[in-house]
Amino acid sequence: MEEANLPEEIIVLILSWLPVKSLLRFTCVSKRFHFIILSDPKFAKSQFQAACERKTLACRLLCSTTAPRVESLDLETPSFGDRSSVRKLKLPLRPPAGEVLPLGSCNGIVFLAFNEKIFNIWNPSTGFFKKLPDPGFSPKENELFVYGVGYLRATDDYKVVVASAGFTVDDKVEAAIFSSRADGWKTLEVDFDGSIAGQGTLLKEALHWLNDQEHEIVAFDLAQEDDEHKLRKMLPPNFHNERGRKHDIHLGVSTGGCLSLARYLRASADSIDVWVMRA
Repeated sequence: MEEANLPEEIIVLILSWLPVKSLLRFTCVSKRFHFIILSDPKFAKSQFQAACERKTLACRLLCSTTAPRVESLDLETPSFGDRSSVRKLKLPLRPPAGEVLPLGSCNGIVFLAFNEKIFNIWNPSTGFFKKLPDPGFSPKENELFVYGVGYLRATDDYKVVVASAGFTVDDKVEAAIFSSRADGWKTLEVDFDGSIAGQGTLLKEALHWLNDQEHEIVAFDLAQEDDEHKLRKMLPPNFHNERGRKHDIHLGVSTGGCLSLARYLRASADSIDVWVMRA
């Protein structure tokens, strides 16, 4: 098959329309197929586009467990609590002892952090796996408190934002952004403080976090190219601690592609209020 002399783009086009199980078998056909399926980022993009056209994409929730292990949950299952909807995902290598932290995903590409220090890019469908360069965070006791992943369609560039800090108020906050096109990190001068934390919610090429202390939503524009990145701020609805009751509030994106907030009482989760911003 290696002597068929088909152009590379024709091979990629044919393979991109095959189901994942067939692709994994075809990695044993030849070295050329093995490289295209498991190591070529252009093939991953073509496969995702083909799945979009066929409308065969499934929405799954990615989470890590204490094993350490990564699992995915089918969000379209009729019974949300059914264990059959949970799929255990096998990592290409055995991670070091500690936590496997999903930083985020776009277009079927997942970004992981091992022990919050070793960063990797992974395609669970094909098995493609690559270790990213070191972002340059030196203190070993630092931990990630802000992170997020996004994709810029115009430049075909995946972006990863991370911010790290120590355990005291005097520790310096270090932030960096990774570009898949540049295959490297760039230091960020952004005022990420302790009032925001966790994974950013991606919407329209910007990551969003909820600042519960200041009662605001902050956004980081991934498309900014200048050296001084700034956080945009907006006000959420005024239902914080309504009538003295404590609520848990979570930021997300609705099925219509709009920023949303969900809240429920800490003492009782039998009902959830959802606020959706108009596009």
